[in-house]
Amino acid sequence: MPELSRSTSGDEEILTGRDADELTRLLSTLLRSDPSGHEIQRFVRAARSQPEDRMALVDRARNVVAERKRRSEFLPKPIFGEPGWDILLALYIAEASGPTQSVSSVSNLIDKPLTTTIRWLDYLERERLIVRARHPLDSRVLLLELTDKARQLLDRYLATFPSSI
Repeated sequence: MPELSRSTSGDEEILTGRDADELTRLLSTLLRSDPSGHEIQRFVRAARSQPEDRMALVDRARNVVAERKRRSEFLPKPIFGEPGWDILLALYIAEASGPTQSVSSVSNLIDKPLTTTIRWLDYLERERLIVRARHPLDSRVLLLELTDKARQLLDRYLATFPSSI
């Protein structure tokens, strides 16, 4: 197979026939496992919107979550009632590792009752910070993802933290 090429600001990148075959094989596998293409689209959107230092920002978000959990070792959990913030952080961190989160998995991640989680998801959706979508293979399951707006706001917020946090 002939080589395919595309120019990237003066540098030449070559996509060989073997690369094209491997790409075709991988895309076919992805489409078989995600027939709706929803997960592939989500991954592409997230990849496009990721700043160069996204992993550093995700690490900061993980540190924020760890610190929030640590404070409950000293004081009663009920005084730290920010489930909306906890949901956004959980989705932001989960997005970096790939899998879309279900409503019940987010409820478990933030350690809040399902009713509280759903009430906050309603609010976050109205604010256009998250979207809910039916699972492509199980219509009983709702999947959650951040909107571009939420991702950009969290990126900007986390970028203001000193790198030591």
